[in-house]
Amino acid sequence: VTVRRDFARVGAFLYWLARRKDAADMNACRGIDCPKDDGTTKEAPSSEKVKAVLAKLRRRPWLAEYCTVLAETGLRPSELLGVRGIDVRDKLVSIVPWEGRQLKSKWSKRTIEVNEVAADILKRRKETMFVKTAPIFANRLGEVYGENSVYRLFCDTLAAEKRAKVPEALKMTLYHFRHFFCSEHAAPGPQHMGIEALAAYIGHSPASTQTLLRWYTD
Repeated sequence: VTVRRDFARVGAFLYWLARRKDAADMNACRGIDCPKDDGTTKEAPSSEKVKAVLAKLRRRPWLAEYCTVLAETGLRPSELLGVRGIDVRDKLVSIVPWEGRQLKSKWSKRTIEVNEVAADILKRRKETMFVKTAPIFANRLGEVYGENSVYRLFCDTLAAEKRAKVPEALKMTLYHFRHFFCSEHAAPGPQHMGIEALAAYIGHSPASTQTLLRWYTD
């Protein structure tokens, strides 16, 4: 998918050069075959695996609460790291751009209603904050925690020591919590959400549901 999109950008740029600057062949990209996207993705982690990972993280309460909210909301790891105290109002959480955090796309800007588990964690953390304009899951300096730094801490905690290998049964990434959320809510059952509603909830274009349809609805 990335190759096809990048190729389309190159083609558009060459077309612009040909039209505006007369500096390129308008047909330069014709006859080039892009790779087909026929791969398969790994399955979303099971609820049992997510529970086991969260249990292992309890030795670091900050990290355990952060990952629990990821699993309960489907937020991108970087989105949750940028949520400030002022962005949380009861069960409503606003994902908005500000000087410390930019969003992936215009569809990422949204307000979602979270469940009791996530709301309780966010409310409790907000109540302990002196500066409500700071991120709820800030680093020690009160600034936005770097996603890569959090991921290293995540892996070290699961491995029980620094730079050690994470056991296969606990191997996950921070983004897998988002996949878990999508899988749980796309499946039939009490947590089911319509595909358009789910796409909007996680910050995809409501008109672009192909990813969810391909990976989760089965």
